[in-house]
Order: sequence, then structure tokens, then C-alpha cells
Amino acid sequence: MEIFQSEDIETIPFAYPHAKSDRKFLHDQLIMLADTLGVDYGKAEEMKKHLDTIRSNIHEIDRLTWLENTVTGEENHIWTVSTSDLMGDYTVFEERAVKFLHSVHERNPIQHDLRIGVVGIPPICEDLYPFLSSIGAHVVFNEIQRQFSMPYPTKTLVEQYSQYTYPYDIFSRLEDIQQEIKQRNIAGLIHYVQSFCHRHIHDKIIRRHVRLPILTLDCDRPGPLDGAMKTRIEAFIEMLKYHEHGSEAAAESKVEMS
Repeated sequence: MEIFQSEDIETIPFAYPHAKSDRKFLHDQLIMLADTLGVDYGKAEEMKKHLDTIRSNIHEIDRLTWLENTVTGEENHIWTVSTSDLMGDYTVFEERAVKFLHSVHERNPIQHDLRIGVVGIPPICEDLYPFLSSIGAHVVFNEIQRQFSMPYPTKTLVEQYSQYTYPYDIFSRLEDIQQEIKQRNIAGLIHYVQSFCHRHIHDKIIRRHVRLPILTLDCDRPGPLDGAMKTRIEAFIEMLKYHEHGSEAAAESKVEMS
């Protein structure tokens, strides 16, 4: 922000409270932001209700991803991450989302039997999702992208941004991750981390609390996956498949023996 200020670029400071329970601090920050932008706070609350209706389309896209298996992990990623700015025009965004939902209802379910999740900041590897699909993995959970869509029902902006896990500590995120792992029947996680990002340190905490196989994928720039990354991902997916099918085969063997 200071660099921008040194270049005479106007900046507007905004800070989330350290604790998500500090709603007074958050409310004060929202009021200050509205005042700075010359926006009536009451009208901002009204707009929230309108945007909630638009976001509900994305929540349906997310549901179709993990429950009906008719939306790919890449499509889920694109739609949910786009709720960060609603593609710059919320009316156009809504039209495109509704059109996409109509097209999805005509699809057959995805046949991949391995269900995985991607946690951490949204990946910038351009071919991560197509590659995962090509080796038989269906991404049914995009953690932070889903948070951009404001997935919890709320009545006020303060409530909405208090439940939004991204700005707060890792333990708030872990609660959401654990719940979605169970609900979406996820076999393993890819923890995507960005080189030189402070969130890299969360990897150790996630591994300590999540009782699933986890592959940490570190990337430092946009572009396609390199050979080493593909090899690591392939090995991880093969291990998950072996674990899944091995457990099933062992269970069937025990039944036959009994």
C-alpha cells in the first residue's frame, strides 16, 4: 500500500479483525469502507441480498460437482473463483451461470471413482484440473474458491464476512475442510501452496489435523505443470487408487472367507 501511495495512487485501507468473533471491529471497518466510497451502508446490505441470489447459482454448481457428479473440478474452480469479482459485471455473470446450469442438466455423471479435494489458495497451474481428470481423479472440493462464493446462509454483511474463513486463522479453515471431507466422501487432498506466500506454513498444521493422504503442490508462477509435478501427482493418485481398491478387495476377501 505504501508503494502505491509513493506513486500517488489512491489507496483505501481495510482490515479484518484477528478473531472472527470480533464483529464490532468488522462492522466498523465496513462502515468506514462504505463512507470512503460514498456508499450508503443500508443500500450495501440491500445489494448483499441481491448478490446472495446470484451466488445461489454457484452453490448449485458446487452441489452438482460433488453430489450429482455432472460438473468437472475445473468448471467448479472457474465458477467459484469467479465469485471473487463476479466477472466484473454481476448481471452478465448471473446470465452465464444460469445458462451453464441449464446445459449441465443434460449431462451424464462423471465416471471417475476417485474423489479428491484441493485446499489452499486457488491454483495458477493452468492444466492441473484437466490433468487430474485425465488420470481418473474427480475434484469435488475447491476450498478457498468455494469460500469466495460465500457458501453459508447469512442475513447481514457482518455475519457474512465473519463466517468467511479465508481472512482468518487456519483453525477456522480446518473446521470447514473437515466437514466437507466427510460430506463429499473425499479420499485425499492436494494442498496447493504458492512459493513465498506466508500460507505455506499452514501445510504442517493441516497435515497434523487432517487424517487423509495429502500431496503438497508448490508452484511459483503461472503456466503448465512441469514433468516433475505430473510425476508426483500421478504417483499420489495411484497411491490413493491402490488404497481405495485395496481396502475394497480386502473387505471382499474377508466376506468370501467367512
